[in-house]
Amino acid sequence: MVMKKVLVSCAVVVSAALLGTSPAVSSVLAPPAPGEPSMQGHDGRVKVTDRAYGYSFDHASKSSAYVVAWDDAAEKAGDPVYLNYYRKADSGKKKTLWNKRGGGTYTTSSKGGALYRMNICVSEFINPDECGPELVF
Repeated sequence: MVMKKVLVSCAVVVSAALLGTSPAVSSVLAPPAPGEPSMQGHDGRVKVTDRAYGYSFDHASKSSAYVVAWDDAAEKAGDPVYLNYYRKADSGKKKTLWNKRGGGTYTTSSKGGALYRMNICVSEFINPDECGPELVF
């Protein structure tokens, strides 16, 4: 019985991979979704399929800009999310903020120089990572 469940599970995963997935439904600077923290005071927001959100605060500041990666998965132990972001002082150097704590949690970067780009992604175990649109300030 256990072997049968494993085979059925594998067949479902393989079928989903072969069929492909539709592009992420994403938006930029939209209002918070139900269950998402308000993150009051943010000046930039990106999301990917109502699953992961990225926020920027004081993005134009030369010393106090920071980002937040919010995981809105229903399950606590889902795929991790990460936020790619770029600071003007580190021209062209991508920084990544990971949130591996599971659904309903967020991580915050340290404060630093002004931001100029960011996007949020869900790290998929078997499939390619699913990323939202890039926000350019």
